[in-house]
Amino acid sequence: MAKAKKMKRNELLRDYLLLEKISKELSEHQKHMVVINKNIARKVKSDLKYGFIEKLDMVSNYMKKAQKEVDNAAKELKLI
Repeated sequence: MAKAKKMKRNELLRDYLLLEKISKELSEHQKHMVVINKNIARKVKSDLKYGFIEKLDMVSNYMKKAQKEVDNAAKELKLI
């Protein structure tokens, strides 16, 4: 019985650490998306620029939502 509880605790700890890692990676990728967006805005001179910027903004918004969900899941897991 004690062994099963210890295994569950270790599993929860690994899940929590994994969620923290995912959250950090998402924030890092969001920063890269902003840099790419700025580069496209500066270098591209055609109408395609607006399409690229719109798509990158959509991806950035989805990444922000995903990061919020991951953070919420990490908080819930921490409470357990």
